Amino acid sequence: MVRLCQERPKLFRVGRDRHIRPEDVLAGRAHGFEPIRDGASLGHEPESGMHVETERLVLRQPILADVPALFEFLGDAAAMQYTHVDASVRECRRRIAAHARRRRRDGYAPWTVVIRADARIVGWGGLYNDPFQPGWGVEVGYFLHPAAWGCGYATELMSACTDIADHALELHEVRAFARPENVRSRRVLEKAGFGVVKFVPEMERLLYRRRRPSASAAQ
Repeated sequence: MVRLCQERPKLFRVGRDRHIRPEDVLAGRAHGFEPIRDGASLGHEPESGMHVETERLVLRQPILADVPALFEFLGDAAAMQYTHVDASVRECRRRIAAHARRRRRDGYAPWTVVIRADARIVGWGGLYNDPFQPGWGVEVGYFLHPAAWGCGYATELMSACTDIADHALELHEVRAFARPENVRSRRVLEKAGFGVVKFVPEMERLLYRRRRPSASAAQ
């Protein structure tokens, strides 16, 4: 179950509570998508008390204090062998800030992924429009600390993303990329209903797509 929480908890089930409207999400008024307004940098605290909760995870806006913990794996060449590796804490901060600016425009961007039980930061991911390789539409992606691999967190995060994409944002489709040899990520995508569209040679990645169930049924 995916839940929307506030500081004084008021719980909603994503996709089932009609008080959550697509226009609220796109305007940054729901689901922890409140934009970071400082433009070039991350905030010190989330600007909204709202966040998304799954069974074991809290998905919230990244803040400046998250960067060192995120860099532990985003800067780890072995952990990020199939994707971009940040060369420094400064590069990591700039990358996350670039997505924060997209959040201001789009109303969504990757979350900091936190374990509910002990508040450990174990990942970064979610729905986004890529500010570095634009033009592919709304994508979903995730990056986890190696200590969190094999625990099912990627599947749990992906389930929250597709639920929000289907019921809150009402997106026609979501895309994703994975290297052919990245078997674990490909399995997570396929389990979430994504299918291969084509191989993109210039990116050396497979392009995946998942269409909203009602959109798929209409075709």
